[in-house]
Amino acid sequence: MPHWIELTLPQGIDVARVELVRRSGPYQITDVEIETLEGTTWKRIASVQGARTPEIVVPVTPPVQVEKMRIQILKELYQGQDR
Repeated sequence: MPHWIELTLPQGIDVARVELVRRSGPYQITDVEIETLEGTTWKRIASVQGARTPEIVVPVTPPVQVEKMRIQILKELYQGQDR
């Protein structure tokens, strides 16, 4: 941990929320952080801790113009237990 995915978009878009949906199975994502690239530095724009549902909605307030975004999974459970 952390696991992460980086997205590079063809043009900037306004991001007001990020929705994550996990597949069924024994793993459950609980803590997530959303970052955007500013120059050469990643800046956190939103996060969620303690999520307990298969779908996690991460609001970004106020909306942010994004060309590159990184979604980090900071914590997950395996069969309900901390990994």
